[in-house]
Amino acid sequence: MELLQVIQTADALCPNPYTREEKLRWCDEVSAGIRREIKKIYNTVETMVTQPGELVLPDDICFEDIETAYINGKVMDKLDFRSFAAGNVPAGVSFPAKITLVYLTRAMPVRQVNLKGCYDLSENFIKLDSVELYPGDCIEWVLLENLSQEPDWREATRTYIIDQVYDGLVVEENTFVPQTGAPLAIRRVIDDLTEIDELPYESMYIEYLLAKMALYQRDFTGYSAHTAQYNLLFEGLKRDYKTRAPMNTVSGFRKYWQE
Repeated sequence: MELLQVIQTADALCPNPYTREEKLRWCDEVSAGIRREIKKIYNTVETMVTQPGELVLPDDICFEDIETAYINGKVMDKLDFRSFAAGNVPAGVSFPAKITLVYLTRAMPVRQVNLKGCYDLSENFIKLDSVELYPGDCIEWVLLENLSQEPDWREATRTYIIDQVYDGLVVEENTFVPQTGAPLAIRRVIDDLTEIDELPYESMYIEYLLAKMALYQRDFTGYSAHTAQYNLLFEGLKRDYKTRAPMNTVSGFRKYWQE
């Protein structure tokens, strides 16, 4: 189910004053919980360390997400790895050292990209600074009279991003009328799906949104009811996923690497 469909369903069941951005953040919370507590999708990263204290983790990997570390092919427990990352060298470790980290991945938040400015256009190109827009994304745009005007998104035109180059975006042919300094409002079309896309579990998102709405409107009876339903679906998915999900080979690296 698309996240915007989740929001539309929740709004129909409970009219509310909360913004789409707030409700998308609540959807992100559900996705994060499913990824970290049920799906548990792992990945690996490798690097070489030539001297103590040199190890620097990539920006998208938190120390707390590291499940297992291997130094020159030998497993290192988390306490020893913490010490190693601080510059202390356990006995038997020589340099240069090959470091392999198995870490728990996180669900990426929905990218909500909203732009307004004057842009140079060709038929299938828009010149702009680097933003969180990538090939395959769908964007919609509205031509404005001036930048103080609020866009009417009902009049928006949609196009897909074909490529990202150093000075802008390549889009579908015949998207724009070539011009310089065109005042535009641009936003990414939110077409993201729920982390689990099957009945009845995708309705967890709806129950979570209804619980949040009830909580902030001080409807504690409604909050308890929707939270109970969310927890019931969450625990059901956890049991179901354990029996049906394929084994994640990355998370089973311990015995493969153990000497």
